[in-house]
Amino acid sequence: MTNIGLYIHVPFCKQKCPYCDFYSASGSRENISMYISAVAKELQNLPHRFDTVFFGGGTPSLLSAADFEKLFGALDGKLTETAEITIESNPADLTAEYLSDLKRLTPINRLSVGVQSLNDNTLNFLGRRHTREQAAEAIEKIKAAGFDNFSVDFMIGLPNETEKDIENMLLFAEKYDIPHLSAYLLKVEENTPFYKTGVADLLDEDKVSDSFSLFSRLAGEKGYSHYEISNFSKNGYECKHNLKYWRCEEYLGIGPAAHSFLDGKRFSVPKDTEKYVSAILNSLSPYTDFQDGGDESERLMLSLRLKEGVRLSTLSEDRRNIILKKAPMLVNAGYIEISNDILSITEKGFLLSNSIICELIF
Repeated sequence: MTNIGLYIHVPFCKQKCPYCDFYSASGSRENISMYISAVAKELQNLPHRFDTVFFGGGTPSLLSAADFEKLFGALDGKLTETAEITIESNPADLTAEYLSDLKRLTPINRLSVGVQSLNDNTLNFLGRRHTREQAAEAIEKIKAAGFDNFSVDFMIGLPNETEKDIENMLLFAEKYDIPHLSAYLLKVEENTPFYKTGVADLLDEDKVSDSFSLFSRLAGEKGYSHYEISNFSKNGYECKHNLKYWRCEEYLGIGPAAHSFLDGKRFSVPKDTEKYVSAILNSLSPYTDFQDGGDESERLMLSLRLKEGVRLSTLSEDRRNIILKKAPMLVNAGYIEISNDILSITEKGFLLSNSIICELIF
């Protein structure tokens, strides 16, 4: 049996950040417990074996250690011995007791911490419920609890951001020897408070580009490999679960708003927690919107997000010829490189990756 990835969506938050477009809502303890029971039931009936598990949200760290223990009970015998198991978390939730309980009661071995900024004014602007001090304390507690594999998310290119803010992020990473960093640019989505209040008008494209370039350069100087457009890691600490997405490998998504790629099909679960719970408890399939997936264009688009790029000899002759006709201009501009049959986007090209990928594919 081939090992696949497992994504579990936790659709609950204490409060919604004004920039967030992910599906989530506040939830009572009763609603959370009912949801956990539904997910556990679905997990118990799965025939698959998993080598990565990723709890995303929402805010998975709102779940108790007992909630996670119940879910892993349903996964008994379905995880490989070396499975990477990640939960996204808010620094404000990471008490020493909670982390100790996770370590003691569950096989969770990787944390993804949504720090976003080390500037308290920026954190307030972003609607985050933690401070810089709490972020630092959370990392100290993670290390003290014995979690060696963890990641910190930063958001860069924000209004009023300074070079010092970016430098402080990498000094923070160096101080706490953080194995993995994610650096996301703010994208103002429709139907978010930031969209309605015109935050997009405050973003300066040139400044965003400069901030990203500075972050990338400083990360490289401190020993991080820029292995994917938004992700940097020390050697051996790349996120194995997310690599499945970019390498077009199989994974199953559980819960409302979750997406899957399995047996050549892409499908999803509607964004409705009550309907998901009802379907599972009534032994009905929650999945919908089945479409063919994993064709050559899709595989090329995803693989070009990675520093490792794509092996040209794996592409069809027609596709390879089209790419090789377009490549010289992009190579001369310093946006891509071709070496030993591998085509990859350069550090300079990462800033324009969407345009470059479209140029190569369409």
